[in-house]
Amino acid sequence: MRTIETAALRLEPQLTRHADEMFGVLSDPAIYEYENQAPASLDALRRRYAALESRRSPDGAEQWLNWVIRLPHGEAIGYVQATVFPGGRAAIAYELDSAWWGRGLARRAVEAMVDELVAQHGVQRLSAVLKRANLRSRRLLERLGFELASQDEQRRCGVDADELLMERAARPALPQSTSDRLRALARRVAAAHVVAGSPPPMALVSGSTVDDIADARSDVDMSVVYGRLPPEADLRAACAAAGGLPWFWQAGSLADGSLVLAFTLDGVEVQIAYSDVATLEREIDEVVVRHNPDTPLHKLAEGVLKAEPLLDADRLRALQGKVAAFPPALSRAMAQHFIGRVTPWRAIAQLLHRDAALWCRELQVEACYKLIGALAGLNGVYFTTFQFKRMTRFAAKLKRAPADLPGRIDALLRAETGAAFDALHALEGEVIELLVDEWPDLDLAPVRERRAAYAPGGVG
Repeated sequence: MRTIETAALRLEPQLTRHADEMFGVLSDPAIYEYENQAPASLDALRRRYAALESRRSPDGAEQWLNWVIRLPHGEAIGYVQATVFPGGRAAIAYELDSAWWGRGLARRAVEAMVDELVAQHGVQRLSAVLKRANLRSRRLLERLGFELASQDEQRRCGVDADELLMERAARPALPQSTSDRLRALARRVAAAHVVAGSPPPMALVSGSTVDDIADARSDVDMSVVYGRLPPEADLRAACAAAGGLPWFWQAGSLADGSLVLAFTLDGVEVQIAYSDVATLEREIDEVVVRHNPDTPLHKLAEGVLKAEPLLDADRLRALQGKVAAFPPALSRAMAQHFIGRVTPWRAIAQLLHRDAALWCRELQVEACYKLIGALAGLNGVYFTTFQFKRMTRFAAKLKRAPADLPGRIDALLRAETGAAFDALHALEGEVIELLVDEWPDLDLAPVRERRAAYAPGGVG
């Protein structure tokens, strides 16, 4: 078995030593919603991994191939595996820490494994068995080109009534996804910034493209980072050389070390953030070193963390390693800052009797942002209210949070004013208890005092 390197992931042949870091990944209860169960103990997982190092079934007829999925900055997040049978058929499986669901990583890991199975192990046909109720896994397999096997094939393989068998050829003709099209545009733009005789800049793509959720309304989010920024005329020429139309929007200044702009390429909006290395490192340090709890630079840190390299992958991986280690001091600073932005419950109790619907809704939105920010700190997740989108996807990363957080926020923002504030008051109370459980010494006296001024159910 070989290590498989891609732009976004590294697949390492699974060894016994991986058990120590994979035990935490495989203890995630969300993985086992439909089948299987977490390893009984670390020792049990070590024994299992040791047995699998043979890479063969006891009779030697089957190849048992297992890879650990690792992010560029080093974190292990799951595994992919294949049982290769005589005759060129392979059954595949995969597991991913739920904190990394919805980012296209499982798809890329499986695709990388399939390429390896074809190139190195002669695989011609693929299959996967899943529980019928597991719609998330079925959608992933469908995106990978798998189709339901015939009823005869299902019976022949002994598939249980609550399971499905899906199959595909090892090399299907897959249509190019929107995300892959945007990746191709990003690579074209990055290549146009390479100047012969000069070291290439670091270039990366982020946003919905790397999450594999881009659609017809999505744009390309890129960053290009130089040791020293070139003149604006050179940057305009590079964008034009890639086939882009003239810039139609820009903000910032090259003299200040940062310029953001937009132009159209093949009918798609491309946004590039240009900066120099010193400015980028200073902005990242504002978050991970100086622990600023509330700044749009959190969006930068999150973007760097999930970005895919276009040029100078080594520099990007070094930055990803820096932002991946979420500082405990930042977690506490975010929790204290956001929960400390006290909701004015005394004033709210009075507003309920006034014609102030718009103001009330504004207070509700601000309070919801506050609660999400505090929970982001608790869970070690970068957060900013700046251009906050896809709340449900974001909430999925918050392992310690009130149940159905996005659903409850959506419901309270649609409810009548009094019911909305009652729901908000209850939700805030749950968040406070979670924070106190983590930091018993957190100063919440002003928050509790303000909360006491509101009596839920006070308006009929």
